[in-house]
Amino acid sequence: MGRHRSAGATAYTPSDPSRRSRIPSESPRRAAKAALREEARRERRTARSRRRRSRGRRAATLSPGQRLLALPWTTFVLLLLVVVGVVGLVRPATYEARSTVTAATAPAAAQAAVALTRTDVVGNVEDEVELEPHLRGDVALTVERPADTQVVVIASAPDPRLAALAADTAAALVVEGDGDLTLSDAAVVPTRPTGIGTWWPWAAAGGTALLLALAVERRRDLGSPGLLPAEAA
Repeated sequence: MGRHRSAGATAYTPSDPSRRSRIPSESPRRAAKAALREEARRERRTARSRRRRSRGRRAATLSPGQRLLALPWTTFVLLLLVVVGVVGLVRPATYEARSTVTAATAPAAAQAAVALTRTDVVGNVEDEVELEPHLRGDVALTVERPADTQVVVIASAPDPRLAALAADTAAALVVEGDGDLTLSDAAVVPTRPTGIGTWWPWAAAGGTALLLALAVERRRDLGSPGLLPAEAA
């Protein structure tokens, strides 16, 4: 009779010894890595908390004047540029036109200049051009004497065509009925408002100051330590 083996359960034994030694060591290694990550997070939170406390202590000891001086230069430069820009936008544009009256003699030119400076001249000009009521008061007239026999009428208005029309009308009113006066140069419709060129120096100066402020702030940031030695301890 042949012999039969029993069918009892047998324990499984890995054939590779290195595998037996590697399996139980994986869990402690993961735990060590997790502990290191948690420790790094705690250190970062502690450093942030120290920096916040340090800034709070320094801010509490500063006077209002020192706090104002501690603001970056860029804040003041940008504020100046904003104010200049707002003023330029709010201020209404004004156009100037010029008409030239030539007189036969110097006394005639002087009389024409006096006539153009009377208080009722602007009202007469507005009546002649049939200016609408809501536009009355926007026209201004001035007089120049570039030569003894010349009178220049300068009219300013918010509309360029109105400025040219007002200058020619004022010159025509003083020339009319006087044989010693002639309108030698009629007004040309202006294409640019007066004073627009004065803002370019402001813009250039503001841009230069802004670049300088950025350079100074950059250099100060590079030279300042993140934490003082007493705070880092």
